[in-house]
Amino acid sequence: MVSEIFYQVTNNRMRFAEYIVMKFMKEIKRKKKIFVKPNIVSHELYPTTTHPDVLRYVLKNLPRSSEITVADAPVPDSPVTIGFGKKDMVKNHPLAKVCGQLDIELQNIYDLGFRKVKTKSGFSLNVSEVALDCDYMISLPVMKTHCIKAIGITGALKNNFGLLSAKDRILLHSSERIPIKAMRKLLWRKKDINLAIAELNVIRKPDLFIMDMVDTLVGGNEVRHGGIQKHVGLMFAGKDPVALDCFGLEILKKFDPGLKEREAKDIPAIEYALRLGVGKKEFKKTRISS
Repeated sequence: MVSEIFYQVTNNRMRFAEYIVMKFMKEIKRKKKIFVKPNIVSHELYPTTTHPDVLRYVLKNLPRSSEITVADAPVPDSPVTIGFGKKDMVKNHPLAKVCGQLDIELQNIYDLGFRKVKTKSGFSLNVSEVALDCDYMISLPVMKTHCIKAIGITGALKNNFGLLSAKDRILLHSSERIPIKAMRKLLWRKKDINLAIAELNVIRKPDLFIMDMVDTLVGGNEVRHGGIQKHVGLMFAGKDPVALDCFGLEILKKFDPGLKEREAKDIPAIEYALRLGVGKKEFKKTRISS
């Protein structure tokens, strides 16, 4: 069976987010613990970070009988990955204001505890307990180019990277920046950041993804890392992160010359995810009328 992707050519994030939540409401309303995972990278606003309107209209339509947790963490500070990981960054983030207006707290994943998970590929990863313990997980990525060429894109699969402890995030980013591949393999015993991204979607694959590509960044996933904003005018959603990233890559290639020659097989996280059975490259598109 091919995966289904729902999409709409639109600038109206609110209407699309509301439509998708209501479409999946039958399965959502049965869940007691719902975890909403936005994409908070740094102090930068959208399109680096999930747009406030997407988060607002997802939360507005979730059943209040459920226990709703909204959490993410910024890129941690380190000599390799310079982020804005101070504790007050999440508290003062624009998405915190959205949550507050709906009497929900935006929490920092770093404060909520981690559990060590060993994978079949040999990883030992410290993964957010909130993600592991929830009944339903909604992921809200922004589809864009990643500043590390070996990663290529950041979208559905990559948003799960935020479930890791700060130490794991720093070490995995550090390993990819070591120039000699043999040394990278030695450091992580053949583990790399792309395999970790795929493994995280085995450990806890979100139940629903709502992807924002009304605007995107090309050349980098943050403005401070060279990202240039481009208008696309597209929202899409589904349950298969591999299919969603394949679809997003098709669109992103039209806006980023650096990705023009790259196919899904050239994005390592997608290839690892396919081998691990996370999802499928084949998909059918269902257009949502305006």
